[in-house]
Amino acid sequence: MDVIIYRPAKSATQSGRAMRNLWVLEFEETSSCVPDPLMGWSQGTEPYSHVKLNFPTVERAITFAKHHGWEYTVYPENLRHLKPLG
Repeated sequence: MDVIIYRPAKSATQSGRAMRNLWVLEFEETSSCVPDPLMGWSQGTEPYSHVKLNFPTVERAITFAKHHGWEYTVYPENLRHLKPLG
């Protein structure tokens, strides 16, 4: 099973920095969702597709993935670049 580890960017409507220090471990999707022919809802075969685990550090997320024998990919965090005015 493959997982990705990343630090989510804050949304455009967010001005504060709360919850920005967490790292997320998320399962990669290997199959696409197919619409149900009767109801039209999306159905998939992946039970972990909506699972996201939060960790305080990237090291803990990597340790957790290694403990379970999962292949992982770590995406580097996007740093803010502030431009001085004037």
